[in-house]
Amino acid sequence: MMELIPKNKFKCFCGKNIDYDPEETLSSHIETCPEYRRESPLGNVFYKINMKELEIGHLLALRSEHLKHALAIMEELKTSSFT
Repeated sequence: MMELIPKNKFKCFCGKNIDYDPEETLSSHIETCPEYRRESPLGNVFYKINMKELEIGHLLALRSEHLKHALAIMEELKTSSFT
């Protein structure tokens, strides 16, 4: 049976329901939650990158890729009436 998650909550990998309104609450949680960092699909790649070892070209490409995805996420949030 599917668990119902209360409105304005994010079910974290650690099992906690985290408020996402205001978004800062969610941001604060995922920055410090070891379970989120371990289980996040993006985190599994991004947190392992040693950016100090990357050349400028790779850093620019990484930034470009992530900005593209961030903009797509922002558009999706607009269409879902979140923002």
